[in-house]
Amino acid sequence: MHLSDVKEVVETNSKEAVNMYLDAGWTLLDTASGKTPEYGESYIKYSLGWDKDGVPVVPEGVVGRG
Repeated sequence: MHLSDVKEVVETNSKEAVNMYLDAGWTLLDTASGKTPEYGESYIKYSLGWDKDGVPVVPEGVVGRG
């Protein structure tokens, strides 16, 4: 897949949500780690892309996009 084929991108910090997106046909584009400014807690942000024709599938159980 080329990045130019991606029609929509979502980001999430939830490993449960990222797995639902992957099961729905999305592709993992990248990950990034960081720390919350308030408490210094570590997190991972997942970026996913939809490269298929038609309307992107939002997995059942995921609220909103990302």
